[in-house]
Amino acid sequence: MSKCFTQEWLDDVKRAAESMQGWPGFSCSVQFFVHGGPEGDIEYYWVFEEGKLTECMLGRLENPDVTLAPAYEVAVKVHKGELTPRDIALQGTGKATGDMAKVMAFIPLSESPEYKQFVANAAEITKF
Repeated sequence: MSKCFTQEWLDDVKRAAESMQGWPGFSCSVQFFVHGGPEGDIEYYWVFEEGKLTECMLGRLENPDVTLAPAYEVAVKVHKGELTPRDIALQGTGKATGDMAKVMAFIPLSESPEYKQFVANAAEITKF
């Protein structure tokens, strides 16, 4: 079990995503700026190619398609499966910038049984 928002955790999340079939046609790079955490702010990024999570790293990505900036508490709830990307969009609890078409395309994908199972599997191996 790895601590949330560490590189070890990101490596575990990427392994958990390997069982996902992916979503052909969906490619997107996402930069996360999680703010207000107990150990300070956290920067990490995910890269999806044809719906598969191909990169999952701490740090900053040059020219991401989308940048998300949730508060720490919101990010934790998302990774626990307590909030969905749709919830965040409707509640306005996470600032999103960049290619909004990609954000909007991801919302229905994130509601698929496969994605929900991925989130559940990742939460099981995460120390929050």
